Amino acid sequence: MKKLTALSVFLLSIACLLTFAGQAMAEMQGIDVSRWQGTIDWDTTYNYTNFAFIKAGGSDEGMYTDSQFERNRDEARRVGIPRGYYYYAGGGDPIQEAEHFASLVADLQPGEILAIDLEIDHPDPVAYAWTFLVRTEHLTGSKPLLYTNMNRVWGYDWHAVVENGNHLWGAIYDGNPQVMPDPGPWPAVAVKQYTSEGTLPGINSNVDLNIFPSVIDDFKAMGQIKPALPIVEKLEPAAPAAIEPQPPVMVEPEAGNWKTDIQVVEVIEPERLVGIVPAERPAAGETEILTIQWPARRPVIETSFEMDFAAALDS
Repeated sequence: MKKLTALSVFLLSIACLLTFAGQAMAEMQGIDVSRWQGTIDWDTTYNYTNFAFIKAGGSDEGMYTDSQFERNRDEARRVGIPRGYYYYAGGGDPIQEAEHFASLVADLQPGEILAIDLEIDHPDPVAYAWTFLVRTEHLTGSKPLLYTNMNRVWGYDWHAVVENGNHLWGAIYDGNPQVMPDPGPWPAVAVKQYTSEGTLPGINSNVDLNIFPSVIDDFKAMGQIKPALPIVEKLEPAAPAAIEPQPPVMVEPEAGNWKTDIQVVEVIEPERLVGIVPAERPAAGETEILTIQWPARRPVIETSFEMDFAAALDS
């Protein structure tokens, strides 16, 4: 083997560092942990992973808090590792479970991600997950990821969850962090869990390993995004706005130059009631003759006068 010079070693080291940096920019390796990993040495683990999902609690065995949650959360914050918190869904009332989850993560910090862990068999997993996800978002202001296995992704119509904007954290244990699975109706798998048998310094048991195929800023962007929405238990009709009385609008009649002749004549039948013979509205400037009939006695009275005919018809 040819002996490497000091310059060659230096150049090779630079090349390795650049290669590693390029890979780091393209993807992030992460873990998800719970009480099953025992007491984690986060100072050590921090050097071997880019992010961590920490179990907050669940409802598969009654509603509970993971016994290592507070310690894992506080230690992950202390060492500064990007992080998220997940909740093991029990398949009961999704509203109550979401409220329990929200109570556990009530002090979310910017960039901390939430996820709902759906592993149980449910008769309607889409409706259950959608309700859980939406309620959690209303309570926390964070849009949670949905964690589930890829067989469940492919077996149901998840369009309602996709349209709500929840990213997919998909589990498929192929041991391959480089190949992302078919995302089904999602545009892409946001996070892939590819093995449950990983090992990492600082953790004394097997641990789940994940891949996030992007950069740290994109990871944090999946976290808290807006203030929590107010929770409305019952819709109340809004009080009607006060209406200020308005003066009536006076519309001036159109100006016209109407000239009408009125002819009074004797009625042959004296008992007939008084009436006005109808007439069509004349054009401007024309003369129209109206006949008014009423019981009359001789002599015949004839008279004529001018009037504003347009105003008379509109009144």
